[in-house]
Amino acid sequence: MKRFIGGFALSQQAIRFLCIGGGITLFDWVTFTLLCRAMAPSIAFVTSYLVAVFIRFWLDRKITFAVNDGSWIWQLVRYFLSCGATFCISFASFQLATAFGSPQFPAKILSTACGTVLGFLLFKFFVFAQSILAERSEHQQVGS
Repeated sequence: MKRFIGGFALSQQAIRFLCIGGGITLFDWVTFTLLCRAMAPSIAFVTSYLVAVFIRFWLDRKITFAVNDGSWIWQLVRYFLSCGATFCISFASFQLATAFGSPQFPAKILSTACGTVLGFLLFKFFVFAQSILAERSEHQQVGS
């Protein structure tokens, strides 16, 4: 039964991850559109993307993975590294799909799916892993 509950908690975490990701994507697009009215599109793109990444980091830290421990600065560094790795995998899968003749939109869907799965795993097991492990051991010590 405990294993089933643990699996359910992971699926709830994945749902939070997807909801926050979708909301941040929408925020990024709206921000980009608004910023394009005041600055060059390339500057608007970088600005909206960076703001979205910082907000997503905070939301993932506080809501998706519910982390209160650990150095947020090192977590942010690992978060940016993970975002870079996710981008590279997404781009590579997009290029691979188009090389095999997939139209652009299905290739984009495939690359987004690959990036989303990798991002979730990296954030859970690389970015916030030490803090999650520390919280679990504290809960186990309290329960003993």
